[in-house]
Amino acid sequence: MLFRSRRTSSLVADLKTVLGNPELLRLNWGIFALHAVLMALFIAVPFSLRNAGMPVEQHWKVYLPVMLASFVLMLPAMMGAHGKGSTGRVKGWFVGSVALLLVTQLVMPWLTGGLWPIVLFLLLFFTPFNILEAMLPSLVSRIAPRELKGAAIGIYSSVQFLGTFAGAAAGGFLYGRFGVEGIVVPSVLLLGIWLILASGMRVPTQQAQDRKSTRLNS
Repeated sequence: MLFRSRRTSSLVADLKTVLGNPELLRLNWGIFALHAVLMALFIAVPFSLRNAGMPVEQHWKVYLPVMLASFVLMLPAMMGAHGKGSTGRVKGWFVGSVALLLVTQLVMPWLTGGLWPIVLFLLLFFTPFNILEAMLPSLVSRIAPRELKGAAIGIYSSVQFLGTFAGAAAGGFLYGRFGVEGIVVPSVLLLGIWLILASGMRVPTQQAQDRKSTRLNS
């Protein structure tokens, strides 16, 4: 019982440390906002494609090329952010991607009225989305102390699922009541807050993170 009590106390202390880390909190807000916006968006997009004259069974003809093209477009960002001496560029790519996501939401009402505007909108959305989806867990791993990486990733994953649930639930309700505009407003709010938080983030070098972990372990 004593061993179990100490183990529980240690777990609680680790969770408090992770939840109290402002840099990890920025990233947790980011993954929540990213998946909430994604799920809310995909309440509206299928209806917009249908209204543009595309039957539901043909929607893959839009989604597949968009995903492939957005993957190609994200490669320069990922290579630039992970190349030699790239620590200073990580924040630039990250903040720029959040800003582009915000812009896509602001112009969403004007880019969902026809098939090709929808394709353009989805391409503009998924390029920064894919960049952020790849960078976020990498940054969590880099920022979290080595001995707390498991707790940090666990909380990050839980927040991601929470964002998915919140986006789907709220998106369905808001789209049903207000249409596309009902999704735009909360999405812009979530991404606007994230942009402010991301602008103040600090990305440590791997060497600095290793030194920090060594001090905590000693």
